[in-house]
This record gives sequence, structure tokens and C-alpha cells, in this order.
Amino acid sequence: MNLVILTGRLTKNIDLKYTKNGKPKVQFDLAVESNFKDKNTNKYATTFVPCVSYNHQAEFMNKYLEKGQLIEINGYVNSNRNNGEFFTNIVIRNIKGLEIPKSKRNSVIEQSNDRFTNNDFQTHNNNFNANEYNEHTPYSYMESFNPSTADELPF
Repeated sequence: MNLVILTGRLTKNIDLKYTKNGKPKVQFDLAVESNFKDKNTNKYATTFVPCVSYNHQAEFMNKYLEKGQLIEINGYVNSNRNNGEFFTNIVIRNIKGLEIPKSKRNSVIEQSNDRFTNNDFQTHNNNFNANEYNEHTPYSYMESFNPSTADELPF
């Protein structure tokens, strides 16, 4: 099974482009922080994962997402050869915004006592099937698990 699920931050604003066939396309890097600190620097390592999305989902990302925003993606690993060079990226199937973009926070706060439940912002996939708003933290089950060394891992 080729399935990837990642949570990270966008490293730049989304730049919508079009393929030769006229399909909307976005390419970006997702900054994914490791759960483990480097013993020498005492900092978390960050991996920059190249991602790509197409069609309506690309248009959605261009409209609602911005640099630094925390998102969750799921998709699959795609490897190709172009001009003799291999490249690998994640093709996104579903995306979920885990926080309100900074540029939109004031307008959300100013709304009358309504919660921000815009499903188009919260979750989007290539079929336009938005999941219902979920106020629970997606990874709350991991809060209690924070190993400080590799010896503490359960595998």
C-alpha cells in the first residue's frame, strides 16, 4: 500500500500554475518536524517534503492556504525520471487545514459568537467531499507519548 500521512507547515505561499493541458497544479514543500531532538543541538530536526496537487484541490489550496500554516495531508509517493534524473514527491489526495491562516484570523474573531466551521477551509479532497468539522485535536492520542531516546520506542 502506498499511503503517506503528514502534518507540517507550508514553507511558502501557494503558487497556482497550469500544466500544458490546462490542469491547475501547485507544488510546494511541507516542513515536517521530527519527534526527536538532536542530542548535539537540542533542536528538532525538520524534513522538507516536496508535494504536488492538481485540479480543484490545487485551486482550493491557492485560495485558502498560506505560508506557515499547519496542514495535514494524505497522498501517495510518486517517483519519476525526468531528463535522466529521478525525483520523488507526494501527490496529495486529501488536505486538512489545522489552523486558521494568520491573514484570516481577525475576520474570524470579529464574527458574532459563531464558531469557525467553514468545511471548505477545514478539509478538502479531490472529490470536493468535505469532512465535517471536528473540534478534537487530530493527534491528541500522541500527547502522552514523547520518548526522549530511541531506546524508549516500542518497536
